[in-house]
Amino acid sequence: LPSHMVPTAFVRLDALPLTPSGKLDRNALPDPVLPSAAGQPPTTERQRRLCELFTDVLGTPIDSIDSDFFELGGHSLLLVRLASTLRREYAALADRVSVADLMVASSVAAIDNLLSGESGGGARSFAPVLALRATGSAAPLFCLPPASGLGWPYAGLKHVLPKDVPLYALQSPLFSGGQLPEGLAALASDYADSIEATAPDGPVRLLGWSFGGVIALLVAQELTRRGRRIGTVAMLDSYPEVTEVGRALDRDAVLARVLAEMGFPVDPDERVTVEQAIELMRDQGDAITVLEDHHVAAAIENYIATEHFTSGADYGHYDGDVFFVVVADEVDRWGTASPAWRPYIGGEFTVVSVPFRHSELLDIAALELYGPALVEALAREGGS
Repeated sequence: LPSHMVPTAFVRLDALPLTPSGKLDRNALPDPVLPSAAGQPPTTERQRRLCELFTDVLGTPIDSIDSDFFELGGHSLLLVRLASTLRREYAALADRVSVADLMVASSVAAIDNLLSGESGGGARSFAPVLALRATGSAAPLFCLPPASGLGWPYAGLKHVLPKDVPLYALQSPLFSGGQLPEGLAALASDYADSIEATAPDGPVRLLGWSFGGVIALLVAQELTRRGRRIGTVAMLDSYPEVTEVGRALDRDAVLARVLAEMGFPVDPDERVTVEQAIELMRDQGDAITVLEDHHVAAAIENYIATEHFTSGADYGHYDGDVFFVVVADEVDRWGTASPAWRPYIGGEFTVVSVPFRHSELLDIAALELYGPALVEALAREGGS
């Protein structure tokens, strides 16, 4: 079997538990004890304590300093919990272990180095190209940013991707002091430049969630024009919206619609100010509110910019293959996006429906469900 289809744990049973009707009683099956990743064991008291803290947060025994938080099933909310735990445990060194630092220092060894005074990775967490996994011999996977412009949600992909696949998340230039271009084509071209600077030759693979899927399809076309070979493009519940050219941009109305699409309790027909959006995010405990105010403001500016980018948008035509994930839990509210993309795609168009909401597609539970099919699709040589 391919590595992604091999079970991660086996449990020996003398007999299978049955219901009174003689069927398998799944609720009575024991939970497997997942093994921690193989690697170097802790050698100092602090490393041993860090392994214990990883174990507490992840609920999985950790006995290697090379264990990666995201590969073991960590996600953004658990990362916030880990950062809080570390700041309590090492109060005198709290400024060295922000959530931003942990995004690029996600193993016990890396956190131990941060606590020892190694330069933090906070700034790198907002760089135009965020290296979530810089090593590996397979074709790299580049993830295009959603409407927030932040690539952090893609860290969970490390849990389902084979370890030989390098993983990068592209991010909005607003987070690092840059500016957004004027149009959608220029935005795709800029991201294509970043990909070529990171992976100058060889095939690449692309993925995007929400607005990121729109950009992924456009970047695939741009790289194809440049002579690059693209494998399957993965689009996670993206919508081909086209707004009217010349329509006045109502920032507050845009914010309300975007927040509703993200799963916040907002009427999409209302208007929400930037201040109200930040307050709502904090009240809902959204992970983005752990950022400093200027980074939250940048994320909101990215949300608003998506409306500008879709003004008279031309999504072109991609002759390669596309793997598309649709959410089943919000069909009544938002409809199904995949049929609208068919005219833009010339290759094989694979659609997978999952019982989740749009905002949950990069959660571990969702990734574990469609992840094997995603990995299989990305491994195919189809594309352009």
